[in-house]
Amino acid sequence: SELKGINSIADIGTDHGKLPVYAIQNGIINSAIATDISAASLQKARNLATASGIDITTRVGDGLCPLKPFEVECVVIAGMGGHEIVKIISDRIREYEKYIFVPHKKGHIVRDFLRANNLGILSDKVVKEGKFFYHIITCNIFNKWNSSHNIYVGTDNSLDNADFLEYLKYRTSVLEALIAKSKGDNRAFFEEKKELDKWKK
Repeated sequence: SELKGINSIADIGTDHGKLPVYAIQNGIINSAIATDISAASLQKARNLATASGIDITTRVGDGLCPLKPFEVECVVIAGMGGHEIVKIISDRIREYEKYIFVPHKKGHIVRDFLRANNLGILSDKVVKEGKFFYHIITCNIFNKWNSSHNIYVGTDNSLDNADFLEYLKYRTSVLEALIAKSKGDNRAFFEEKKELDKWKK
């Protein structure tokens, strides 16, 4: 849904290429560049595209290296940790207009980077898939960071969203366990829990 209205994307670390193939196949986007540091993974993406009758461009390379500035309308980086995502974008964040980040852990690291660089979040919500929770963070470099946003909780989450309610319960229990077990500096755990507690009825 975050790709609607976008003509072209680059899927960084595409692996099997499922996202670009699906998006083109369903008429959501018109073209895609799929990149991966692994040539073997890119071959899987090519095979899927061929089997699906879809044409995508594939390039081997690390992070954003295979791309030219503003070559696509949107860059997608999904399935990596927050630190790895920031490492990829840190030197080239302003070379593409729109980003969709799906960190599989430490999403607050991505938000903190955006805040530090005064970059605005367009959409930010929790989605559950199977037993895992994912933060879907959409950013535009021409928007400014909103000071009311928080680095721990997405701006578009709602208490009417069952996925978010379940995430609140799960993450709060994790933080409580970490606080109970921690013997050193646990201020970060308390800070996050404080923000999550604001959402509880």
